[in-house]
Amino acid sequence: MFCYLLQELVGNTAEQRNWRGIAIALLVIVVVCALIVTAVILVTPMVDEDLGELFTLDDYFDKNYKPKTFHSTWISDDKFLYRNEEGALYAYDCTKNATTLIMDNTTFRQFDTPHFTLSADRQYVLLKYDLAQVFRHSTIASYVVYNINTKDPYDLKGPQGDDKIQYVTWAPKGHALIFIQNNNIFYKSDVQAVPVIIADGGIPGEIYNGVPDWVYEEEILSTDNAMWWSPNATFVAYAVINDTRVPKYYYQIYGNLDSAYGELASIAYPKPGFPNPTINIKIVNVLNKKTVEIEPPLSFKNIEHYFTSVIWKDDQSIIVSWLNRPQNQSIVTICDVSGTCKESTREDGHGGWVSMTGAPIVSRDGLRYFMILPQKDADAGYFNHVAMLEKKVELMIFLTHHRWEVTKILAYDQELKLVYYIGTGGDPRHRHLYRSSLSHDKTPCLEFVGQVLTSYVAEIFQHFVFSVYFSVNLEHHSTCLTCSLNSDCQYVSATFSSSTRYYLLNCLGPGVPYTTLRSVAGAQGKLNGYLSFLVATMENNTMLREKLSKKALPRVEYVQIEVDKGYKIWGKMLLPPVLKKDEITKYPVVLHVYGGPGSQRVTEKFSIGWETYLTSSQEMIYVYADGRGSGGRGQKFLHQIYRRFGTVEVDDAIAAGKHFSKLHYVDDKKVAIWGWSFGGFVAASALGKQTDTFQCGISVAPVTDWIYYDSVYTERYMGLPRADDNLQGYKDANVSKNVENFKNSNFLLIHGTGDDNVHFQNSAQLMKALTEKDVYYRTQLYTDKHHGLLGGNTRHHFYETMEDFLFECFKGYSQKHGKEPQPVEKKPQTL
Repeated sequence: MFCYLLQELVGNTAEQRNWRGIAIALLVIVVVCALIVTAVILVTPMVDEDLGELFTLDDYFDKNYKPKTFHSTWISDDKFLYRNEEGALYAYDCTKNATTLIMDNTTFRQFDTPHFTLSADRQYVLLKYDLAQVFRHSTIASYVVYNINTKDPYDLKGPQGDDKIQYVTWAPKGHALIFIQNNNIFYKSDVQAVPVIIADGGIPGEIYNGVPDWVYEEEILSTDNAMWWSPNATFVAYAVINDTRVPKYYYQIYGNLDSAYGELASIAYPKPGFPNPTINIKIVNVLNKKTVEIEPPLSFKNIEHYFTSVIWKDDQSIIVSWLNRPQNQSIVTICDVSGTCKESTREDGHGGWVSMTGAPIVSRDGLRYFMILPQKDADAGYFNHVAMLEKKVELMIFLTHHRWEVTKILAYDQELKLVYYIGTGGDPRHRHLYRSSLSHDKTPCLEFVGQVLTSYVAEIFQHFVFSVYFSVNLEHHSTCLTCSLNSDCQYVSATFSSSTRYYLLNCLGPGVPYTTLRSVAGAQGKLNGYLSFLVATMENNTMLREKLSKKALPRVEYVQIEVDKGYKIWGKMLLPPVLKKDEITKYPVVLHVYGGPGSQRVTEKFSIGWETYLTSSQEMIYVYADGRGSGGRGQKFLHQIYRRFGTVEVDDAIAAGKHFSKLHYVDDKKVAIWGWSFGGFVAASALGKQTDTFQCGISVAPVTDWIYYDSVYTERYMGLPRADDNLQGYKDANVSKNVENFKNSNFLLIHGTGDDNVHFQNSAQLMKALTEKDVYYRTQLYTDKHHGLLGGNTRHHFYETMEDFLFECFKGYSQKHGKEPQPVEKKPQTL
């Protein structure tokens, strides 16, 4: 057309030419050509831009792409143990910046184990080997005691010669030890002494002495033991957990290929409304075996209850935290070794549940202890903060007060009156190390629990500037030790020496993790200003940094998304390295959800995972969102989910999906949602509420009906499934009631048949409901695999299965089974 126009124009005589027309035609040609060139540029990738090598699925499974963790154990005021690159065991002296060899790697290699503990007198090393997993944290294993001086090993065995032991711990003094076998507790005054039973009556699978049953290990203690030495090594406090009345859950183990019948496994597993384990706390004198029982608080005596933590306050008394079964009231008692107890403090759920925030931190003299307790901040609601409880005058003082959360108390320096803790600092994505000072030269403002301040107490606390509800110049005396380190260190953890003069700081993100040894005091033991200083770098992950520098990694962006009732939630986007927002190319989105109460996915913690592969190699946008009910933002936000699973956390996931789908570089017809465990429940529930936001979804080991999950977790947030409590809430949260809506999406359901946490029963019932409603879905089962889907090639197969499902969802055909299939002509069938 343009050529014809030009011919017409130039074919005329000079007198006939319309110069204005020529100019207009040329302008049109230039504009059209410019538009064509612009379009070509926009759809053509920058071939000359070197983004680096693609991050592959094999890279994800390559251990060289996992950051190394510096494992250490403090053994004194200024020394800690660690294993070097060659595997030898060393003691590091912080004051001298020097190391001492404790044991070379020969013995570790002989027993093929990384697990060790050192006796208090540093004469023996205990090695744990040949482990068999029991529950998430617990194992049954063999143990050998290694004499550091003579190099002699001693096998640790029970009275009957059995070497399979559940748990072993050194005494805090000398080299006496305790071990637990068949749920009974044994004491050895010396490595080679004859073991003496100090707690009997244990029955495997029913009565547990000093070790937790499944539900206590999984939901309350999060460790493999339930026993605690006194500081003077004379007494041991321990829990007796009785599962006699707890119903058993049975599931099939298919075993090896030559197993004709398989095996029927069982586990004592309390479900909502069913009998719970009963518990007793006891204290035994290891020298004379005299045992006393610790009574629960008077108001808990005749009702069902839990204990949540035990810690020794001093040589003669323990601090026990108790919780009622509904988990909306907690009581702390202080009990001496004679069994006499006194109530110390109470906490209620403030319209929700009482969060378990760990055992208290006790001062060296035992006169005060520190806990995380909720403190109200006007209409903003309650936030977790550091509270100091003073035994002598029955005083409680909040040492911190902000509209942000303290997540963990680390240590207390009695000499300098400093408490160290981890907090969010006003941004739930962060975790920073703080300290607060108890000293100040102004008149105190104190709130008391139970007593009026006496002149004697006023004199003792004349330097305090804190109150339960208000703080005076708190910002000046609450110092962040890590906020100004660098932009790659916004999410930290730390462990302190017993003197608190030294600490190991783990910078966990957003940059590649590293660990440094730092000091908080000068040579004279005085504060070195407000900041600590670097002593040594213990692990820098240099090799990982170099490897990642050559890779095309996703760009990270954070967003805040408006949801219902004026709330804003945090979202995180991992953008493919090839994505350019000024281009017209659109990308698929994968939303990864969890949504469990108090959980967080949107943080600045470093992560390299499957998401890195999908963004780098498959050019998918990978996103997270922390909806209402997630952690780090106070109880008002947290308790939005109380007694109504499947509501706000699901609505916010859908809102996040809608937000991301509306971005101009997103293909809104290619949006997927997936989650694991609670996240699997959220993903399935989102499909059940189908709003055409998600074209496909994946649920891995999901809870599909909360009557199937354990009592401790479920009742904490949902109450009881009874008509006089929250039966309707349970019914509303049942995924199966909305399965007809799954017809609008593609759905992949994955579960391990040997899952002892979220039982396969959940997926089996959902599969039944989907089938009855004639809903097409895909299922991937992993035979005998537990909740984590670990072992053999399982994880590799698992991620490839999900990737292939997403490929089908986004591109319409299977990546694993060749190119896009041709339609097959259906032939009539004959009988």
